[in-house]
Amino acid sequence: MTAMNRRDFLCLRLAHGRRVLEVSCQSLYMRLIDARALRPESPVDFDPVFGEPPSLVEMPSVDDLAARLDRELRDVETLKLLESSWLDATEVSSFLTPMVSRFEARGGRVERG
Repeated sequence: MTAMNRRDFLCLRLAHGRRVLEVSCQSLYMRLIDARALRPESPVDFDPVFGEPPSLVEMPSVDDLAARLDRELRDVETLKLLESSWLDATEVSSFLTPMVSRFEARGGRVERG
């Protein structure tokens, strides 16, 4: 597992003896937008005559985000969706629904806040 930083959208906690995964729906939405917008479609040819090369920003793909969240959900008993109002107004709901359904089918508990 990669190290988490303070800007991450996932936060693992231990609450009342249960492993809880907190997910900020707002941050997840921003990550989804970035993953879709910043993925290069093809390599850029660079000619040094024109100055510095374009910045290469490595962003996880939407599939990478889904795989990471799915992995994290395997190790917790409770999923806490923070800022869940973002589910109604954005595509986060369609992204999360399949994973949340599988999580609940395994007996996981979902809290919205």
